[in-house]
Amino acid sequence: MRICTYVSVTQYVSHLQVDFDYGYTSSGNSNLNINIRSPYTVATEVSMANSRQGTAIIRWNPSNNDRQVRFDFGLKNVETPSMTDRAVNFKTTVSRRTVGFAVGYKITADRVTSNGQLHWDRDSQPDFAYDLDTRRTSGAYNGRLKVTSYLINTDSTFSHRVIGERHFVSEVVLDLAERLTMKSDLNLASPNAMTHTLTIQHPRMSRVCTSSLSMLHVHIVHRRLLRKLIVRFNLFTRWRLSAARHSLSADGRTDGHTI
Repeated sequence: MRICTYVSVTQYVSHLQVDFDYGYTSSGNSNLNINIRSPYTVATEVSMANSRQGTAIIRWNPSNNDRQVRFDFGLKNVETPSMTDRAVNFKTTVSRRTVGFAVGYKITADRVTSNGQLHWDRDSQPDFAYDLDTRRTSGAYNGRLKVTSYLINTDSTFSHRVIGERHFVSEVVLDLAERLTMKSDLNLASPNAMTHTLTIQHPRMSRVCTSSLSMLHVHIVHRRLLRKLIVRFNLFTRWRLSAARHSLSADGRTDGHTI
């Protein structure tokens, strides 16, 4: 369906003339066009697709694309028993400069993905973008994070695995200019003590940095420290009692009693 209307209003008393027309189309994509010729020239076009992605353009001079502002926008909200998919975007272009954002995520039973973009320059490509993808399998989680920008660029991965009962191994690989690998091994299944090992590896490191922690060792250290404190407390108490006896004996106030 298409509707077109032409309107012209002239008021000679105040020398004001309004001249414009508009058209609306609802077949396929929805479009709205408004053209104002008097008292000033402005052309407006709004288009909305069935996918909820729209565009709005306002031109002060229809023959010159530099004198216009453009808006691109969209909204997505799909939810089913097995999947959730949401996204929103808004972008403005003025005098060949683009400012805007876009972000979205999708969740299923075994996968989560998310992506986003930021625009603030003349280039049509985003100045900042990220892409996150995580997957879940039997006893393991694996993911990938990619970031692209002027300040930082990385394509990193991470994983988390369950090895047996109460034994967890996690690994993060940060791929910046060079690969930095960090690994965590947490074992709670040992009947004697809990152990936790952290490992850091980098190409510029001559050796692999490893730090291990055993709760059995921590208990032993705490026990030794407690014994030292008890011994020092006993020595301090004996010294105070000895000093008190000496003071009372000097003043002659013991009266035959022993402290």
